[in-house]
Amino acid sequence: MAGELRPIELAGPDSFDAFMLCLNLFGVAMLMLGYLTFGSFKMYRDKITWCFNTYGPGIYPTLYQTHVRALSEAWGRHRMSLLKQHYVLTRGIPPRESTFDVAQPWGQALVSLCGDVDFWHREIDTPGLMM
Repeated sequence: MAGELRPIELAGPDSFDAFMLCLNLFGVAMLMLGYLTFGSFKMYRDKITWCFNTYGPGIYPTLYQTHVRALSEAWGRHRMSLLKQHYVLTRGIPPRESTFDVAQPWGQALVSLCGDVDFWHREIDTPGLMM
């Protein structure tokens, strides 16, 4: 029936605790490769933890799906948006200074993603309030 909640099967960690172990491993790998700073990763991890703590265990499937969409879709869009802003600033007339680090764009893009109120509202807040 339309509008009815029903069980689904997701590929991925079966619990929030298992998910956090995987997320921490991802963070360590990204830190070791130099793609993220600890601060940018911690901000994302704290955002995920806040969502879980705010809406409770029932939000986990939605939270995991949001995480997958965040990293596979939104993160890249934020990187491209920041890069575009950087080039508009630095190649404009007159050229202006940009704080965007082209050599390490992923950390700033992750911070930008964490602050994307529309994304988190659409993906987490609205479903969380309906539970």
